[in-house]
Amino acid sequence: MPRWIALLALLVACEGPTTALEAEPPDTTTPLPPVEEPPGTGRVFVLDDVTISEDGLDLDGRCTEQGCIDNRTGPFVARRFGDVFARPLEEGRMIVLLEVAQLDAPYEGSDEHVELRVYRGYDVDARPENNFSVPAGEDTCCTFRIANASIFGDLPKRARFRMPAHIDNRQLEVDAPAAVEIPWPLAIRTLPQTLRLERARVRMHLPTDLETAEDGLLGGVAAFGALDAIDNPYCRTISPRCPTPHTSMLDLVLQLGLQADIDLDGDGLECVLDGDGDGRADLCCDGVDEASACGALACRGATVAPLDAEDPSSCLQDPRMADGFSMTFGFSAVAATVQWYP
Repeated sequence: MPRWIALLALLVACEGPTTALEAEPPDTTTPLPPVEEPPGTGRVFVLDDVTISEDGLDLDGRCTEQGCIDNRTGPFVARRFGDVFARPLEEGRMIVLLEVAQLDAPYEGSDEHVELRVYRGYDVDARPENNFSVPAGEDTCCTFRIANASIFGDLPKRARFRMPAHIDNRQLEVDAPAAVEIPWPLAIRTLPQTLRLERARVRMHLPTDLETAEDGLLGGVAAFGALDAIDNPYCRTISPRCPTPHTSMLDLVLQLGLQADIDLDGDGLECVLDGDGDGRADLCCDGVDEASACGALACRGATVAPLDAEDPSSCLQDPRMADGFSMTFGFSAVAATVQWYP
């Protein structure tokens, strides 16, 4: 008998019978996850007031001698821009929707497991005057559509930005942070811009009538690339705050003397510098330890090379430049209706 046939016979004998194994029955002791509610089928609210808050939330689980609050940019930006969101909200250019999904009925002020979803929205009837209240002589208001950028997947669609949360004594708190995107109303270009916040958390008061959401805080981390993707609002004209055209919000934050304060990738805080003094961030320093990775005019550790040799600021797009600036928005909201088209 050839050796290969003997070897095959031995393998078959060791493996036993070749009949298909029966499938194991499902474990009926473990509850199956609930069917997910489609976007817009929970209790929806639209933000009717937004401020840059000087308060904040704990975004990194670390405390210092100054406390546990993370909001590096809030106090600086609030003092310089004031109530910058009032007009965009009034004109319908900034529509942010919150949905509290999987809420038990009747709602009596507490719920151990809910899901908070954050959407960008559009005004269905393009009439800002009825976005937050019913105008005199009318009987409806507050109807919006969820932006396609805030949902994904095949039918049924799913919310792109969502966080598990709980409600205790009418106070909603997020249990695990997630990324969110919100409209950014300070853009000077024609196209609208959005601000992406990593590791976002939300806290808000949710009365039992579910007609409003009050005393809300939305905090998160704006990474270098996220701030560099939106406009420096001072750049409508050349000025000390915009020494050269096409500078970004990141360039403005650096002019204010701020550097990143949240280490998102856990390798020490990265930082950026304006190496040639033209008002544009163009020198990227990789994180080294708990201290700043930047010296006065140079990196203390490794320099991150630009991805495009002709554009020094392209170093900001390198994945190693992952860290960012904590910021917090205060808000209130009113109940809204969503017309969502799958």
